[in-house]
This record gives sequence, C-alpha cells and structure tokens, in this order.
Amino acid sequence: MLKERRGIGSTGRRSKTESSAEEKLKQAEAQIKLLEAENELLKKLEALERRNSKELTPSERFQLIIQTIRKHDLLRVARYLCQIPEVSTSGYYRWCSAEEGLRETADQYDFQLGAF
Repeated sequence: MLKERRGIGSTGRRSKTESSAEEKLKQAEAQIKLLEAENELLKKLEALERRNSKELTPSERFQLIIQTIRKHDLLRVARYLCQIPEVSTSGYYRWCSAEEGLRETADQYDFQLGAF
C-alpha cells in the first residue's frame, strides 16, 4: 500500500526502507568497488614501504591515491582515501593542482619545441 507523501510532515524524499532491489544492488556494487580500491591501496602502501624499508613521502602517497582513483574510476572519495595513508586532503588537492600545472608547462614547452 502506498503512503501519503503530501502534507506538513512530509519531507518529499523517499524513505530509505523503500529502496528498490535495483538501487540496493547499485549501492552494494559501489561499496564493493570502494572496498577493493581501499584494499589495493593498503597493499601497495605496505609493499612499497617494505621494499624501501622506510616510510613513503607524502608525494608518493598522493601518487598512489590518484592511481587508485583513476584505476577504479571513483568519484568523491579522495577524503576517505587520504585517511588510509594518513595524509591531509588539502595537501592532496594542492599536490594535484601543482601536478596539473607542471603538465601544462611541459605541454607548452613541447609545443614550442615542435614549432621550431
């Protein structure tokens, strides 16, 4: 039986209990994808630290985070993934913008070399 969603007490949103099987499946798949990415990131961090027998620099950790995000095509999980290797989210975004600036500079340099 359908519930009345109009009136003063209604928020206009569907109740979480009314999720369809398809929505539940999508949520479960997204959660599995995130857990796989988290597991992979942890394995890479541990393997690299063991191989180098020292802690990774924040830059190396940021590199692993961005590789994980790109490989698993994740959206809006940078904050969560930054907590795993214990780096700051703001530092991650600053590093990403600096990397983008370096790529643009390299592209301009390559373009100038090709013009001559």
